[in-house]
Amino acid sequence: MGRAKKNVEVEAQVIARGNVVPMMTEAESAETVQYVSDEDAAREDRLVSEIRMITEQTKQVVLFNSIEIGRRLTEAKAMVKRGTWGTWLKERVDYSQRTANNFMKIYQEYGRNGLAEKSQALANLSYTQALALIDLPEDERARFAEERKAGEMALRKLQEEVRQEKEKVTAVKELANRNAAEAEAKFADELKQKDTQMAKLTAEKAKVAAQIEVLEKRAAEAEKSNQKRQKEAIGIALEEERKKLDAAAEKQSELLKQIDNLQGQRDRQVAEARRKAEEEMNAKFAKERAELEEKERAAKAVADVARKQIDAAKRQVTEAIENRELTGAIARAKFAIESALDAYSRAADTVIEVGRLDKVEASKLLDDMAESSQSIVAKFVKTLKSE
Repeated sequence: MGRAKKNVEVEAQVIARGNVVPMMTEAESAETVQYVSDEDAAREDRLVSEIRMITEQTKQVVLFNSIEIGRRLTEAKAMVKRGTWGTWLKERVDYSQRTANNFMKIYQEYGRNGLAEKSQALANLSYTQALALIDLPEDERARFAEERKAGEMALRKLQEEVRQEKEKVTAVKELANRNAAEAEAKFADELKQKDTQMAKLTAEKAKVAAQIEVLEKRAAEAEKSNQKRQKEAIGIALEEERKKLDAAAEKQSELLKQIDNLQGQRDRQVAEARRKAEEEMNAKFAKERAELEEKERAAKAVADVARKQIDAAKRQVTEAIENRELTGAIARAKFAIESALDAYSRAADTVIEVGRLDKVEASKLLDDMAESSQSIVAKFVKTLKSE
């Protein structure tokens, strides 16, 4: 494999992983690369549109077919004898248990609840992208997939974004729960006191009702034995007890209103505490994300400058070879390439800092640049010796 081809492939792999994305200046963006002749331009545009359309259709077919496979595997597992599932998978459908489990997860998380049909952003996911999003709560997936354009992400980047989103969701819920618990605690003592009062009133009503029952029996006996004076005395006592019962019932009704009011206040304050916690955490994460994206843009800009320096150095080398200014060209090229490598080093350090490129990838990137520089020097040496 030629050196130039290898460099192109390495750069393409790095770009595909989402670690380095080349940026273009306004002047460069204005210069459209002409890939085909003018007479083939319309046909080429049509082919590109068709390829993109078929690619999107294929993504949807892949996910929905995965759901259907998972549906049937789930049904089959329910009827396969206990202890024979792994063997059945291997002999009957040639699946490993891990693959089968993933298909069944896809069905459980996107098919059984109709989630993939409700959201176009989810329908556009590939099989592996859909698996990555399972780590998010079900009610968060569609929003995340739409906002982050998950269907367009490389898998590694998507997995990292999902991990960060999961941490964010967890942090928001934890803060919301703490704030809600604090808000609820403010009403706990007062509600407990009201409950105690309610219990006392209930006991008091039961006691009075029992006394009324006794007095009513005595009044009936007095009536039967024609004891008028005793009946009148019992009637007075009954009236007093009934007043007590009515008073207790009135107090109980008022107390119930107070309890309902307190519970309403508590519920409103708990809901408000949760809302404020979510707003606070969302604002925090939005700020962090904006800062991260700004650092990424800066890193990409530095990398772009480095590429331009290398391209300029290569052009100088070519011109020097053509003009036989080998010695001066080597010195200038070496200096330019070393400057470019230094710029790449700064770019890689910046990307490492924001967590988008690990040290192994950064080292590989810099080694590749160093090798390019050595290759150019070797080419000059060979040219000089042949003269």
